[in-house]
Amino acid sequence: MEIVDIKMPLTMATLPDIMEERISRVTYDKDVVVRLSGDVDLLGLQVLMTMRKQAERNKVGFSVEGLPERYKRYFPKKAGAPAV
Repeated sequence: MEIVDIKMPLTMATLPDIMEERISRVTYDKDVVVRLSGDVDLLGLQVLMTMRKQAERNKVGFSVEGLPERYKRYFPKKAGAPAV
C-alpha cells in the first residue's frame, strides 16, 4: 500500500509544493491511500479525482482519509477498499 501524507491544505496556493513533494512520486503499482491534514478547495478535489482515475486505470485501490464532509460524496466507500 502506498500512503501519501499531505500535511498542508490541498489548495491552489499550496498545490505546486504538494505536487513536487508528494503527488508526482506516486507510482500507482499498489493501492494508494491519501491522508489529508488540511482543507481542500475545488482544485485540490480535482487533483484527488484525477489520482483516483489513474488508480482505476492501473487497477489499484484508491481511498482518501481526512476529506472534508462536503466532498465525501465524490469518494464513496467501496467494498474491498483498502483498510488502514
